[in-house]
Formats: sequence, structure tokens, C-alpha cells
Amino acid sequence: MTYTVQNIDSISQLAFDSLWEDCKTVVENETFPYAQKGYTKETVFILINSLDIKFKVQKNNIDIAVLAGNKDNNKINIGPALFGNDSQGSKSWLYDVDYWSAIREYTTSQSCLGYGGEVVKNSSAYNMLIRIYNNSLYPNSTLEETNTRTQGNITTTTIWFNHN
Repeated sequence: MTYTVQNIDSISQLAFDSLWEDCKTVVENETFPYAQKGYTKETVFILINSLDIKFKVQKNNIDIAVLAGNKDNNKINIGPALFGNDSQGSKSWLYDVDYWSAIREYTTSQSCLGYGGEVVKNSSAYNMLIRIYNNSLYPNSTLEETNTRTQGNITTTTIWFNHN
């Protein structure tokens, strides 16, 4: 499969809405559990367009992801991310070594030595990232968890794929 990663200046409302529909339940319930219900979509749209680093990933010329963040100690720290379905209506690409190789190449092209971001512990995103590492899908990296904190009954942690 062919994955293309490219910087974007912003995401249009139309492109955002398309990806949002594929992942809104997870984003609203797991990624931004503190957000006031009904405002999560608008908050994520504004965040993506306001952060320093914004990029999209295409699989066979179809947008499957938009991610945004900033540089943090020579690492790309992803904030909001939208993960959409591919042409087969699947997100199985999240477990494709070629996808993660493209992310690593992009990270390196941004002069960064790691990739990661804050996730809710034991959420779908957290469990996915642990599986990615355990199955060696993000190439030539070590996993690091930092900044674990608990607020109420929600524990967050930052997961980094540090390049070897």
C-alpha cells in the first residue's frame, strides 16, 4: 500500500467533517473526555488549525488521517488527530507497518527524533499505541511513557516512540 504524508496549512471544514464522521465517537468519549459535550467537534477543528504542525496522511490518494501538534524537545507531540476509514471502510491501516514507516519518515523529515502524544490510559488510542509498539510496527524505536497524571477518574499519559 502507498501512504503519503504531507504538511498542510489548514484543514477545510469539508475535509474535517468527512474524517470526523469516521472517528467522532472515539474522539468525544475517549480522546477529549473533559470537553463539554456538544463542543468537542468545534474544539478539535480549531485546535488542528491553530497548531504549528499539521499534516495529512493519504492511502492510495484517499485522506485517512489528519494530525496536528508541535515540536517538544525534538519530538513531534501530536494533539488532536482524526483517523478515517480507507476505501474499504476500515481503519486496519492503523496496524500496517508501512503506515508507521511513513509516519517515522515524516517525523525524521521534520528534524525530530520521536513521535507521540498524550492519551487517556486504557483508551482505544492508548491500547492501539501499545499494540503498535509490542508488534514492532513503528520501526527502530523504543516506547516511553511520561507525564502520567490523574484527574478525577481519568488517567492520562504521554506515549513516545523514540527513534533508535
